[in-house]
Amino acid sequence: MSKACKNCRLIVETETTCPLCQGTEFTERFNSTAQIFDPAKSEIAARLGVKAPGRYAIKIKEK
Repeated sequence: MSKACKNCRLIVETETTCPLCQGTEFTERFNSTAQIFDPAKSEIAARLGVKAPGRYAIKIKEK
């Protein structure tokens, strides 16, 4: 089951620490994903504040 880091939104599978921001809080409650290949050229990456390639949650649900 995929989960998203609550800090940077990176989606991971089994990690207990986010490999990008070292966060430890995750959620399985998120809407939609975006695969970012080249953050420097991506408008979506700019809107999400993403600086590294990867798969990200677009919106994390609060409850």
